[in-house]
Amino acid sequence: MPFSQTLVSETNFFVLNDPNIFPDPEVFEPERWMRATAKGERLDRYLVNFSERLANLLAYAELFMTIATLVRSFDLEIDENSKKHLMFVRDYGTPYPDEGVLSLPVKVTASID
Repeated sequence: MPFSQTLVSETNFFVLNDPNIFPDPEVFEPERWMRATAKGERLDRYLVNFSERLANLLAYAELFMTIATLVRSFDLEIDENSKKHLMFVRDYGTPYPDEGVLSLPVKVTASID
């Protein structure tokens, strides 16, 4: 007998607005999370407003913006002994420096206001 599959899914809107999960879902009430935790309930498993892919993209965007802000806020000078950090010696479709060397030591020389 062949095995058949049926996909079942629910949109985020209906999960987040289900009054059985989130009482009074249209009211901004952060305390509901504390009450649920006190009762031993886990509301976080119903928090489906971002897919995993979108959450990862947002996290990377936040990291890039943070790094860009730091780089623009300081005058940085590359350490003289950093040649091994800049030389590519391995290639797996993308060049890489020596094993374990995935950083670039820099010295902060000034703060830019």
